[in-house]
Amino acid sequence: MTINVKKSSWFQEGVEFLGHKVDANGVSPTQEKVQTFISKPSPHNLKELQSVLGAFNYYSRFIKDYSVKVAPLLRLTRKKMKFDLSNECE
Repeated sequence: MTINVKKSSWFQEGVEFLGHKVDANGVSPTQEKVQTFISKPSPHNLKELQSVLGAFNYYSRFIKDYSVKVAPLLRLTRKKMKFDLSNECE
């Protein structure tokens, strides 16, 4: 293994990597990604919903009771299911 000194940063409090912040407290999602989810509009079709579910799944370890919260959205992805975002889905 070789280290490129010009690209290296030493004695950092934390580092951001692939949408996660790693520091002394552990791993957490970056504030930028959290704000992206909050400001994102609701999906209007199945493709947009699948995209949102993929992003949510990437951060599922940080969402308490993830499987319960995402269940209404997953029901919408079933075949022959009419796409209708209810209050429960929001």
